[in-house]
Amino acid sequence: MHPDHQIAFYAFDLLHVDGQDLTVEPLFKRIARLRRVVEASGLLLSRELPGTAAEVVEAVQEAGLEGVVAKRRTSLYKPGKRNGDWIKLKIEHEQEFVIGGYRPGRDGMEALLVGCHERQALRFAGIVRTGLVKRLRLQIGAQLRAIHSAACPFGDLPGTGSSHPSGLTTEDIAEIQWVEPRLVAQIRFAEWTADQRLRHPRFIGLRSDKPARSVQRES
Repeated sequence: MHPDHQIAFYAFDLLHVDGQDLTVEPLFKRIARLRRVVEASGLLLSRELPGTAAEVVEAVQEAGLEGVVAKRRTSLYKPGKRNGDWIKLKIEHEQEFVIGGYRPGRDGMEALLVGCHERQALRFAGIVRTGLVKRLRLQIGAQLRAIHSAACPFGDLPGTGSSHPSGLTTEDIAEIQWVEPRLVAQIRFAEWTADQRLRHPRFIGLRSDKPARSVQRES
């Protein structure tokens, strides 16, 4: 455990209590019972957010959270079944990033290494695979081959390695083909991680309207 971190348990539903099955009760009644159970227990209650759906989504987005779960107040709990009573509204971020390298693979290229400028240096932000369909791999791969470089453009690589899914180890570095940091890609992603990497990045397209040198982190 990190000394600066504290674990909190949030309860958001109550399925059984004192031998009674509550899955046949509507959500608002289960929450009312849960409130009484959680009271003075040390557990925290995940409370309903006030406002319209649009207002809640806007507030969650401003807080930098991943998303919010919308639930029909009259819904029953149906284990193992998906329906429209509970909906996860995932909030994504989007901005441009500089392409500094790529991992060779099928159709010439299978993933992009992207970053943004910070204090005059290009900082590594993550590896992008999702969204790179065959047509794009062929098209972008041709442009990248024209700007191959022997030097790594990222000021914070190769680093010491990481176990994070978006991290790069020293062994990974040997497989990367570096390029001159000229091309700019529009990337959609869930959030920034604690180690300043993109979570679930997805390629949207190339940007020709913004100079690579002007690309900085926006959120």
